[in-house]
Amino acid sequence: MSDLIIGILGISITAAVIIIFLIGLVKFLVWLYYDAEARRMRGWLWVLIALVTFLIPGLIIYLILRKPASNFSYRNSKKSQLWKTSLKYFIIAIMVAVIIGGVIAYAQLKM
Repeated sequence: MSDLIIGILGISITAAVIIIFLIGLVKFLVWLYYDAEARRMRGWLWVLIALVTFLIPGLIIYLILRKPASNFSYRNSKKSQLWKTSLKYFIIAIMVAVIIGGVIAYAQLKM
């Protein structure tokens, strides 16, 4: 019976981590789109580049090539703060998932 409970918890935590990752991915892509559009660049193109290059290389290329922020149309607005809240909740969710996964792994070792 305990193996069943641990299996269910393991699957639940794995699903939660995948869902959290996907939410973080979507929030990152939304931020990338709005940031590129605010800098008068093609947001959809940068989102596509980020997806094709598996995010990190595309993000690095974008950060190097993006236009200066002098003409930001949404400076200090809610959209400009999107990445901060997304990153904060994404990191917290990953930490909680890792801690819970560690507790389950420890419980499996003790059995």
